[in-house]
Amino acid sequence: NAKHAFVPNFSPRVNSVPAAMVQFQVENGLRYQSPTTGTSVTIPANSLVDQNGQPVKGEAELFFREYRTIEEFLASGIPMHYSDGRGPFYFNSGGMFEVRVSQAGTPLKMAAGTGYDVNFSPTEAMESASLYYLDDQTGEWKFRPDVAFGQANLNEPPVVSESTVIANNLRGKAADC
Repeated sequence: NAKHAFVPNFSPRVNSVPAAMVQFQVENGLRYQSPTTGTSVTIPANSLVDQNGQPVKGEAELFFREYRTIEEFLASGIPMHYSDGRGPFYFNSGGMFEVRVSQAGTPLKMAAGTGYDVNFSPTEAMESASLYYLDDQTGEWKFRPDVAFGQANLNEPPVVSESTVIANNLRGKAADC
């Protein structure tokens, strides 16, 4: 009886967005590619540790889910707002992904000094895109300045006007979201 990855629920809603679960050997690492979207996840060999920082061996399980549409964002129950010293903001998302790895139902993490790669294609081009991660403990989004987006020197994410968000969402559509 295999135990599955721990996946927090951020809402009373049941997250109905499909997920992939892939078994792999920690000693070999993993390169998973979604057959539907082409998004890939690469976890290097021997890079996973338990909650105490001890290296793990043997079989682990990748839990991977993508959120690509407004309907999926709503079905996820994931909060779609961010706050900082300037106030609260709502996301105009180009897509999200969820990556979790566990062993026998116990969450694992990356060893110090290691990381994993996700090659995710946004759903459409957006102005002022930024990278965030959702903190499982607080349920709050954290901004991740990243050189890939040309934002390495920012302390807070850029924001766009409501009219820009509406224009991004309406691109050729008849109704807004």
